[in-house]
Amino acid sequence: MEANHENHPPRTAPAEPPCAHLLPVELALREANLKIKFLNGRVTMAECRVHEPELLRLFPFVRYCEGFQPERSQWDNPYAAIDCAQCPPSNRIWVLHPLEVNADTPWFPTPPPM
Repeated sequence: MEANHENHPPRTAPAEPPCAHLLPVELALREANLKIKFLNGRVTMAECRVHEPELLRLFPFVRYCEGFQPERSQWDNPYAAIDCAQCPPSNRIWVLHPLEVNADTPWFPTPPPM
């Protein structure tokens, strides 16, 4: 997994919806029947864990990033997102960080092989 240590804003709805490049990812998230949040009809957050190799195989135009926004501890505020590799980092779909998931959290796009 690629750790991206840019200064990321908190996971709130962006001022504008994700870019058109992320539409195939949005469609796949909707088809997977995941719990998702919308802004202006576009997916901004999906409650899933990401199988990064499969994500990048199916959607080579995206980046997966995860990390922390430290406050009191270096492990405060975990974040994870699917970013458009062609647009600024504000064009993203938030997903769950590995520390925020449990055994029942669905994988996207598919679970890793056992």
